[in-house]
Amino acid sequence: DEQAGKKFRRQDRQDYSPECDYSLRAYCSILYLNPKMQIILRGKKVKTQKIAKSLNNTERDVYKPQWLPRGVKITFGFSPQKNHYGIMMYHRNRLIKAYERVGPQLKPGRQGVGVIGVIQCDFLQPTHNKQDFDYTKEYRSTLSALGLKLTDYWLQKKGHTSLTRSNSPAIAAGPEEEEPAPSPDQLWVQCDNADCLKWRKLPEQWKNKKLPDKWYCNMNPDPNFRSCSVPEEPEDDPDEEIAGPSYDKSVKRQLEREKREEKYRREQKQQMAIQEKEKQLRQKDLQLQRLGAQIQQSIQSQAGDKKPSHADLVRAEIEMNRRKQMETQYQKMVVELKKQESQLHKQREELLQAQQVAHHWKQRAEASATMKPPEHQSPARHVSATGEKAGDQNQLIAERGKPAEGQVQKWVVG
Repeated sequence: DEQAGKKFRRQDRQDYSPECDYSLRAYCSILYLNPKMQIILRGKKVKTQKIAKSLNNTERDVYKPQWLPRGVKITFGFSPQKNHYGIMMYHRNRLIKAYERVGPQLKPGRQGVGVIGVIQCDFLQPTHNKQDFDYTKEYRSTLSALGLKLTDYWLQKKGHTSLTRSNSPAIAAGPEEEEPAPSPDQLWVQCDNADCLKWRKLPEQWKNKKLPDKWYCNMNPDPNFRSCSVPEEPEDDPDEEIAGPSYDKSVKRQLEREKREEKYRREQKQQMAIQEKEKQLRQKDLQLQRLGAQIQQSIQSQAGDKKPSHADLVRAEIEMNRRKQMETQYQKMVVELKKQESQLHKQREELLQAQQVAHHWKQRAEASATMKPPEHQSPARHVSATGEKAGDQNQLIAERGKPAEGQVQKWVVG
């Protein structure tokens, strides 16, 4: 139950209770948007009605959310019964929520009182008991849009004075003015013939007349629709797409224009106040600049008149000597670093030459290890050759420390 309460929210009735809340006969009379049947309750026929055709000062508006390919028609009008007002929300011709208050009807005051809106919400998902809609983002957006459109209708029909009265707590708390109950713009009645059940529109002069309990098509004063065989008079299709509202929202535009003008005047007033403050700040800034210049001049004049003392001169001389000593030490350190850098460069060159000579001798040793004396050569010749090679090696070792400047000495074996 707690999860269902979070998902589905039903509006509580506080200061009013429509008849359909406690009367099954009243509920069945508005159960269908376009009734096409007879409902018998306790042996007596329920007097059904077309709620959209039973309103006074009827107008149409359009609700077109982003998730729908086309707009949905909304019918607004004043209810003949004082406490019966709100939005009648149908789903596929069946009533789901009756007299749902939206927009200004939820606020204290008299704004929106007596206005009924009729909409067929086939794009919403009803609950399993067909008494509410799923509390989704689409449902909340629909209620919000219905509240705005109901406000537009109320302002256009009642005018700006009614809005001022509704928003004024003192006036709203005063005695309520009695207004006569409005009569419907149209009078529709259903034929009681079980094979017919067509709806017929009666002339305006029949609004104040009392109709019989059972009414048939042959009682119609219009000769064109006086027979049950004649098709039903055409009416507005609830699924028909309309381009826009059927009434001019001039009061809404006027209020918006007044709001823009009030906002413009408020911004102009704020801008003038800002400019005045800026002017005052500039004047204070100039005064501070003048005061600062005077203080600086007085300081400079006092500093020019004052002569340095003997202690100040001694401190200045000590500081000068200290800076000279630091500069001399710095120059000595620079010279020492340059000497060290030249020595390191010289050692690096000698190490490079030694590496090149060692590499050369390593190659010579590998080459001599692979050489073998020929078999036909005599031992004396071999010894002589070996002696010559040893002499050459001694000569190379003796001349190792005397390479040519800028290049490595190349050795040739005879």
